[in-house]
Amino acid sequence: MLILSGVLILFGIPLLFGSLVGFLIRGKPDENYKNSVGKALGWAFGIGLATSIVGGPVLGFLMDPLRPPLQQVVGMAMTGTGIGVFSVLSPANATYQKWRDRSAPLLLLVVLIVVVALTLLTKDTNQNVSESVKPVVAQNTPTVTNDTISELRRAAQQGDADAQYNLGWIYAKGEGVPKNDAEAVAWYRRAAEQGLASAQFNLGLMYRKGEGVPENDAEAVAWYRRAAEQGYAKAQSNLAVMYRKGEGVPKNDAEAVAWYRRAAEQGLASAQYNLGVIYDEGEGIPKNDAEAVAWFRRAAEQGYAKAQSNLGVMYQLGEGVPKNDAEAVAWFRRAAEQGLAKAQHNLGWMYAGGEGVPKNDAEAVAWYRRAAEQGYADAQYNLGLMYTKGEGVPKNDVDAYFWFNLAAAQGQENAGGNRDSTEKQMTREQIAEAQRRSATWKLKTE
Repeated sequence: MLILSGVLILFGIPLLFGSLVGFLIRGKPDENYKNSVGKALGWAFGIGLATSIVGGPVLGFLMDPLRPPLQQVVGMAMTGTGIGVFSVLSPANATYQKWRDRSAPLLLLVVLIVVVALTLLTKDTNQNVSESVKPVVAQNTPTVTNDTISELRRAAQQGDADAQYNLGWIYAKGEGVPKNDAEAVAWYRRAAEQGLASAQFNLGLMYRKGEGVPENDAEAVAWYRRAAEQGYAKAQSNLAVMYRKGEGVPKNDAEAVAWYRRAAEQGLASAQYNLGVIYDEGEGIPKNDAEAVAWFRRAAEQGYAKAQSNLGVMYQLGEGVPKNDAEAVAWFRRAAEQGLAKAQHNLGWMYAGGEGVPKNDAEAVAWYRRAAEQGYADAQYNLGLMYTKGEGVPKNDVDAYFWFNLAAAQGQENAGGNRDSTEKQMTREQIAEAQRRSATWKLKTE
């Protein structure tokens, strides 16, 4: 369909415009032109078509060398038509002087407007192809069709960096094709070498994880850096992580802070959170609780759960802000409702102690349980205490032993002692039941 359309445009448009101009110039009957229509068509085909075919590709390449060759020819056929029109209207024309004073300027203006409009339309169509394909990948649409993949592959093989990136993404995710990390790396690399920041970032991720290539932190850093220097926020943040951990580069807290800040100032919530952590802990910069709160808040207001939880802690402890338990509860709740286990535990703690909310042991148990089932050791321990004391739940030594045992397995410092104390009050059957449940317990995720 694309080739047919190209042929029709390439031949039909010059013929149309050339015929119009030729007819107006040569179409008036006089003694020298008995068959004015035939002569007009001759002029149209000879000048309009020839200049379109010869001049179109050349001018198309000069104006936009990155476009696919066929679209260069099709798009700049319009420019060739314009050349044909100028040729027809040249001073060598015998009737030019007489015709010029009447309708030539108006006709020429109309023709040029149409030429420019069609040229721009062709170029916009090329851009829309890239933009219409990209969301199929970016939005993780479940139906990536064979036609979509074929279209992407054609564009990618012709050097379109966006298509190369999208094809890499498809192979990395296994969307519409068998998952193939090596193929993903190959396409990411081709786009990355053209300077596409998103591809450079994803190629860095592949090296970081060892997917499709051997794991190589130094290579990951190199690609992160290329994307980061173009202002790609996620790459800036990941580069900061590498500096902070000393992976692929020597550990350098000051560099980590610098790259986190560049990403954070672009609004990347994870970078804002990490910058807040650095200020809170005083790594690479002087400890500054107020600055930590400011960055936690910026990320928290974007819905970043870890930042919401940390902001709650700052309000609970009165660090960087006046102590405010009600505000702490509000931020813990926002993070807890997103499934963050630490925040769920902290919210349970506030209910158990009646801090910022009326004391409510049943509500405390509910939040401890949600965190405990995700494997949060402190929540498992505190839930065990609630079963030991019968607070918010009926007293139950088997359940208490079970939760203490899980927490102790993760190294929770008080859990082992409480488990052993509870065991002394249990029968052999109860101990066996609690141990069986511990052995078969499976982590839950929210």
